[in-house]
Amino acid sequence: MERSHLALEGAEQLLSDLLDIARLDQDAVVPSLAPLALHQWLPSMAAEFEPVAAAKGLKIRCRAHFDAVVETDAHLLARIVRNLISNACRYTATGAVLVSLRRRSGHVLLQVWDSGCGIPRISNR
Repeated sequence: MERSHLALEGAEQLLSDLLDIARLDQDAVVPSLAPLALHQWLPSMAAEFEPVAAAKGLKIRCRAHFDAVVETDAHLLARIVRNLISNACRYTATGAVLVSLRRRSGHVLLQVWDSGCGIPRISNR
């Protein structure tokens, strides 16, 4: 019963995401840009998943140790980051998930790392 519920939830989310992609492709979704302090916002995003991670015996950590303000649509960015963290928790059996901000070559990188198995390589034929 629980597996059926999870499968239905997953299918519903997939349809929702496909509709959002279609709206983006048709320019029906207009981002609402505003400054967002990532170093203040990101820890709360990671904290949302602490119960999920703890239930699987995973640790979730957040590293956002420098000021980083970007111009973005916070709602759209939150959907992307939640999806990344959710997948990291879902596909990591043991270990940890790290949500971090890093600086590289004048850019800010928002990264989600995990100790999961990863995506298998597809061999070139």
